This record gives sequence, structure tokens and C-alpha cells, in this order.
Amino acid sequence: MATHARSYKIGLCLILISISAGCASSGRAKESEQAMEGFRSTRSALAVARADVDKSLIALDGLSTSTDVQAAFKTYSASVAELEKAGADAKKRAQSMRERVDAYTAKWQQEIDQIQSASIREGLAQRRQTVGDHFAQVKESAQHVRDAYIPFLQDLQEIQRALAIDMTPANVTAIKPAIDQAKPDGQKLKDTIAELEGKLDQIAEGMSTTRPGMPAAGQ
Repeated sequence: MATHARSYKIGLCLILISISAGCASSGRAKESEQAMEGFRSTRSALAVARADVDKSLIALDGLSTSTDVQAAFKTYSASVAELEKAGADAKKRAQSMRERVDAYTAKWQQEIDQIQSASIREGLAQRRQTVGDHFAQVKESAQHVRDAYIPFLQDLQEIQRALAIDMTPANVTAIKPAIDQAKPDGQKLKDTIAELEGKLDQIAEGMSTTRPGMPAAGQ
């Protein structure tokens, strides 16, 4: 039973390694708790990122509806700056996932190879594959988020540059097609962030749910 609990915690560490500062594959309670904290932090960061997209879309609408173009532009520029930071964070997160997963998968395999029982090794190998598949889905979703930032940010930055040249109601009207074009790109970004949030929620549910033949993480 202890071996199965240990393998389960190793699996959690693998899933969370891209968002945890130091979860080694030792299965120790303190490290597992650190991994959980890293998970919560990343999940919260995604919620903030999605809210930032909403702010940008609202600020985008404000350009067309506000009677004070300068005030609307100031609000809009602040939202673009926040979104640029969020896009950079998404890039780092996706890169971290790509770089670390192979090393930790290999570490898990090394620990499996040290177990003498063939039946236990087989069970752990199957669990490793399952966890690896889940992680691959998260990694793919994180890459989608990173990619979705690019067109939306390009839209917003082009609009920002155009208005910086001519900050008048007439120019806002002239660039209205570009404003309308940016909105679906923003919605697509929101959708990809929500998709990644959903993947992480599925993993969180797996952490707290006892599955057939597998003890809960605290057992």
C-alpha cells in the first residue's frame, strides 16, 4: 500500500513540476504540499489572465464609445501593458513545461527500475504512462494559450500605435475595422485559457478522488 501511495504522489509531482518550485520524486508529504501550492498559484494566475483579456476587450469597446478619447486611450494602454506581461508569463510557463517534463519522467522511470516486483513495476509503468498522457494534454493546452496571445496582442498594439499618431474621434472611426477584428482574437484567447483551466481542474479532481485500486494521496 505504501508503494502505491508513493507512486501516486510521484505522479502528482510530475503533473505539477512545471508550476512547482521544487517537487522532487521522493513522495514526501512536504514536497507534495509544495506541489499543491504551486498548482493553486498557477490556477489563480490563469483566472487573472482571463480577467485581463476581459479588461482589454472592455477597453477596446471604450475607444469606440467614450466621448473622451484621451481618457479611453489611457485606460486602453494600461490594459495592453497588463496583457503584454500576461503573454510573457504564458510563454515562460509553456517553455517550462516543455523543458522539465522529460527529466522528471526519466526520474520516475529510474525509481520504477529499482523495484524488484515485476507486477508492481508493471502497475507503476502503467500509472506513469497515464500521468504522462495527462501532462501532455496540459502542456499542449499551455502552448495553445501562448500561441493565442500573439494575434490578439498584435491587434491591440497596432491599434495603440495608430491612436498614438492621431488621437481623435475621426481616427477611432477610421480604425473601427481593426477594432472589430481584434475582438474575435480576444475571445479565442479567453477560450484557450479556459481550456487550460479545465485541464488543471481535471487534474485537481484526480488528486482529491480515490480511484479504483489507488489510495488517496494522504494514505
